[in-house]
Amino acid sequence: MKKKLLVMILGVVLIAAMIGGGTYAYFSSQVTNSANTFTAGTLTAQIDNNGAWGSSASGIWSSPEYWVPGQSVNAKVSLTNTGTIDANHVYFMFGNGTGDLSMMNDILVTGLTERFGSYNEPDEVASLTASIISNGGHLARPDGKLCLADLYNFMPNGYGYYTWNPLGGPTLMAGNHQDYDFIMTLEFDPNTDNTYQGHTCGFDFTSRVDQNSPTAGMISLHN
Repeated sequence: MKKKLLVMILGVVLIAAMIGGGTYAYFSSQVTNSANTFTAGTLTAQIDNNGAWGSSASGIWSSPEYWVPGQSVNAKVSLTNTGTIDANHVYFMFGNGTGDLSMMNDILVTGLTERFGSYNEPDEVASLTASIISNGGHLARPDGKLCLADLYNFMPNGYGYYTWNPLGGPTLMAGNHQDYDFIMTLEFDPNTDNTYQGHTCGFDFTSRVDQNSPTAGMISLHN
């Protein structure tokens, strides 16, 4: 009898312990997200040189070997972004002139357009001329025609010009979409005299792409 009673008492104590423990115990599971890393994206511009894209390619503009008054040449730079971050702004700089820089006064800018993907911006010569004047620049020619000297003289050797996508998207989408062209038509003034026979002039045209940066003090290529 005593043996049976002892078993019963132990059983009651065991059950009480289990019930009391339920007040404090709970199911749990733990996981660890280990080896956390942060990798910055890239913004890598490449230029097209005669149909060949590359970071080391350099687009070269040159006139015909014997450029005569009244003859035109197209000057084109094509940019693409092979990185992983979209570029909203592209900056341009004319600088590092060589040779007879006064010759730029007789090289007329008769056309300037941009391509954003499948969209072609209307000719920007008139609006760009007005922007140069309103931003403190001056025209090199008394007839008011835009010439290469006007573009070169505004903030030479500094980023004076910028562009942005008028459609509202990035100017250069990440992933090598080859989605931007800058195209100028340059004409040797048909009324020039013999002053520049045998002369040459040269300059660098530098492009820089940014994710998003200030543009204060710069001239937009389009309104």
